[in-house]
Amino acid sequence: MGFLEGGKRLRSASVVASGDVWVGILDEEKLTREFEMLPSNLRALIRSLVLKLREITTNVCSLASVQDEK
Repeated sequence: MGFLEGGKRLRSASVVASGDVWVGILDEEKLTREFEMLPSNLRALIRSLVLKLREITTNVCSLASVQDEK
């Protein structure tokens, strides 16, 4: 999600593996080129969904922290 926001955020999630895993590395330049080849309305939709997901995640975290304080 970070590259869709213009690199404003380097990471949006952390994970812990419960077993053996394979790790892949994404090439930011290639990913950006591929994204730019999508129709503009699809790029706008994807960006909109990313922003909405970020907003919802922030709201859920805020609600969870309020519940923890009670």
